[in-house]
Parts: sequence; C-alpha cells; structure tokens
Amino acid sequence: MSSNTYPWCLVLKYLMDESMLKVKVCELNGILGGELISKDADAPVKGLSIDTRTIRPGDFYFAVRGDNFDGHDFIPDAVSKGAAGIIAERKCASGGGIVPGHFISVRDSREAMRITAKYLRSLVDIPVIGITGTNGKTTVKEMVGRILSSRSKICKSRKSFNNSIGVALTCFELDSDDNAAVFELGSNHPGEISALADIIAPSIAVITNVGDGHLEFFGDRKGVFIEKTSIARHVPGDGYVFLNKDDPFLSGTDCGKAKVRYFGSSGDCDYRVGDIVYNDNGYDAIINDEKYRIPVPGVHNVMNAAAAIGVAETLGMCTDDIKKALAGFSLPEKRLEKHRVRGLCFINDAYNANPDSFRSALDVLKGTHCDGNRILVAGDMLELGDATFRLHQEAGRDVASKNIDYLITLGKAAESIARGAVGAGMKEERVFMRKSHEEVAATICSLFSEKDIVLLKGSRGAKLEEVIKCFTTYCSR
Repeated sequence: MSSNTYPWCLVLKYLMDESMLKVKVCELNGILGGELISKDADAPVKGLSIDTRTIRPGDFYFAVRGDNFDGHDFIPDAVSKGAAGIIAERKCASGGGIVPGHFISVRDSREAMRITAKYLRSLVDIPVIGITGTNGKTTVKEMVGRILSSRSKICKSRKSFNNSIGVALTCFELDSDDNAAVFELGSNHPGEISALADIIAPSIAVITNVGDGHLEFFGDRKGVFIEKTSIARHVPGDGYVFLNKDDPFLSGTDCGKAKVRYFGSSGDCDYRVGDIVYNDNGYDAIINDEKYRIPVPGVHNVMNAAAAIGVAETLGMCTDDIKKALAGFSLPEKRLEKHRVRGLCFINDAYNANPDSFRSALDVLKGTHCDGNRILVAGDMLELGDATFRLHQEAGRDVASKNIDYLITLGKAAESIARGAVGAGMKEERVFMRKSHEEVAATICSLFSEKDIVLLKGSRGAKLEEVIKCFTTYCSR
C-alpha cells in the first residue's frame, strides 16, 4: 500500500451510490451457497444483525449459536421486530407469523457470517488497519481511530470486538463513504489471528507486543509470537507492518513481502520514543523529534501512541493534526479508568489481565501521586495453563517490590499473589485473601481514607468492577 494508492485528500470512488454497501438477496445467497426462499430475490439487503435487542426493521438476522444461547430461538422475536430476512442453520417453521420475506438456509451460520464479512470487506478499496498483540491492542485501535476520524469518516471495531463474531459485525458496519477501517484482532487459540486477517485483508498491521497471554492454549511466548505474527502473512507487498522493537520477540521479525516499520526506544526505530515526562495524569514525550501530549496514565501508553502515530503518518496525516487528536484521547472503559466513590479514588483496570499488563498497572499505581495508602485489589489472571501458580507468585513478588501499602486478593489463583508478596517481604498483616466482591469491599471500607488510591486488576472473569458497586452499597449502610 503506497501513499499514492490511498492519498488521504482524495475523494475515493466507490461501487455504491449510497453510503451503505448494498447487496441483493440473491447475491448474498450466492456467496453463502445457501437455499433461498424469497418473495423478491433482487431486493437489497439493508442491514445485518445477530441481536434482536438492537435489530432494525429491514435487517437480515443471523441466527448464531453461542456457548450459552442459540440464536435460532429468537427468530420469532427478530421477525416481530421487522427483520426482512433470516439466515439460519435450519429452515424457518411456517405459520405462527414468523415467516419473513426472505429465508436463507445455511450449513453453519457462524461460517456464513465470516463469508459475508469477507465479501463486504472486498467491496471497499480503502486502507484497512489490523491491530493485534498481547496487550494494548484496544488502546492502539482507539488511538488510531481517534486520530483518523478527526479528518475523515472511518469504520472502527466497537469496544473489544476482536473475535470472529466481533470482526464480522464490524465488517457489517462498513459504509461506502468510509475512508479507512480499523480492526482489533484477538486470539486465545492457535490459528485465530490468521483466520481473522483473512477476513479483513489488512493493508497495515500493528503488533503491539508478545506476552504471557492465554498460555493455556499457546504453551509459551513462542507460541504467542507465532500466533500474533501470523497477521503479517496477510499484508501485501505494498503494505506495512508496525512492530514494537523493544519487544525481544518482535525485533527482527520476518514479515514476508510487507514493509516493516519499528516503534520503540532505540535510536534506529522509525518511530523513536524518548524524553518521557509525567505530567498531570499523562505524559509529554518526544517521538521523532516532535513533542506529543499523551493525556492518559501508564508509560506503556506512550509506546502505544508511537504505533498510532506511525499508522497515521503512513496514511498521510500531518503532525499538527495528529498532535491535536492525541491530546484529546481518553482510555477505553475499564482500562485505568478513575472513579471517585465516597471520596475514595478507584483506578478500574479490570477489563483483563495477564502478567505483563499486571506489571504495567502496578507501575501506574506506584507512579500516581498519593498522600495516603496505595491499595491493590488483585483478581485471578486466567488461561495461563501450567504456568498459573508460578506467574501469580511472580506477580506477588512484583507487588512487594513496588511498596504497595495493602494487597487484597480475590480468587483461588490470586491467593498465590498474596503468598508471593508475603514471601518477598510484604508484611502479612497488610495482605488479605478474600472470597467475594462483598468481602473485598468490606475490607476496603475498614482500611481507607479519602487520601487513598485503590487499583482493581484482574481478568475479565474476576469482574472486579463489582467491587466498586459493593463498596458503594456497603459504605452507605
């Protein structure tokens, strides 16, 4: 992807006259290889949905099977809310008022979503950015999205829509007037990144880092490295792959035909980070001799910003516009998100956790100005396989080395964090192992003053944000 291919200032030419990508019912059935029952096969497909709670009149409804639900059970609800068509793994029963205008029967509705998403992606000739890595991919995706959208309309993954369904849903939102698309690609099993990259055909890829995430399925960091770097095989020769050169796994990585651009702290990086200065809950940093304001906590987010700057410059954006957009950036939900509840400051970093993000969160807690106690609430870090005990103990030793005042753990695996901290010298009377969100909240209530800071850090399954709700309830008694 050369700058001559996608100059930012050009008005792109599209296959469609209107903003939404239009596909006929018969065309959709053709790419899916399904069996079609339709009143008008030449009618346009106006929209696609998998959720009857948000479906719009005229949409086609994909009946998708999940781990805890079966979308086929909601077909009547979809039709009652105006769904024009149904795509399902079994033929819709006649009668009862649940027969829509169009019905496509397919072998596998999840595979049908993937095929549809890949086809819709093929209809737009725009830069497509795919972002992956053990940590930071959502933040980089949001940074890139904020910067690019400050100049033009783009399509971007919502929240952390980074699995096969989430990526497909993002493709369903592509419009013919989008000037770029930004996708987040996640994985917890081998082969997922390559499968997702096959859908989006990225012209630019970003790999933020390689860490100890989902080791239960990847085995070790080498397995994680193989998985994350598989995105590079899907980037064409005129495309770019951005790599974190400070990561020992990514420095010198073979990215096939694509051009490689490095971001990091070393002098030979294409996007070199230096002179990082903490300033008012954020950082000022020099990146390629330009001073940038990154107004979010966590020095690791300066490196995330360098990756986003590299992508934006590759797409032709000027430095002043990038600076202005970054200066207004805020972190996604549950990522170092500050809340003040009854005078106590909570830092909610409870979206997810692995050993690397755990260490980064500790650095934020240690570096945050505090006139009182620094309290850490640590939940289980999941999917670490045989390394679970060892990595949780190492996390505990990290806690002790940061001079955290109090440690409260929640969960069986997190008990090893407590033991690791005590073993590394943290006073036992300052370490508490609890079994419920309510017990954690009660412990905080017995400890805190309004000068304290509480950091919540754990995997999504720990749901540590519930501690804030429990704290609010408990302290109001």
